[in-house]
Amino acid sequence: MNTPTKLAAARFSLVEKRPYFAAALWSIQFVSSPGLGTIGIDQWWRVYYDPAKIEMWTHAELVGLLYHEIGHVLRNHAGRAKSMGVGPLNNRAWNMCADAEQNLAILTEKFTLPDGGGIVPATLGQPAGLLTEEYYSNLPKKTINSPGG
Repeated sequence: MNTPTKLAAARFSLVEKRPYFAAALWSIQFVSSPGLGTIGIDQWWRVYYDPAKIEMWTHAELVGLLYHEIGHVLRNHAGRAKSMGVGPLNNRAWNMCADAEQNLAILTEKFTLPDGGGIVPATLGQPAGLLTEEYYSNLPKKTINSPGG
């Protein structure tokens, strides 16, 4: 199955499992980004993906990843980061905290994510059930202010 077909199948599966996300899932645009090494979404609802990585992931993992990516825009992580004063220096730390918040929810709902679920609260040494802002505020300052951190 080719990459666009795999992405379409994942979108259909997620709409079937979570019909209340249908409008959001039909609003995203897929953008092929060879060499990216992952999949990601921007605040303008564009999902960037590396075709080579898409081919490596199972259907179940793609459904989970699509759920993860749409969660970033539905939870307004970009706007919330801005309100917290998160800038380019500490954007990676913010994203890790946002991932921890939503990956735990996705895994609790019995969806599949690659690599055992990615970043979860325990990865950050933090308890489950907090918001991104709380995880971020609890990070050691050296983590937040480190290059790429």
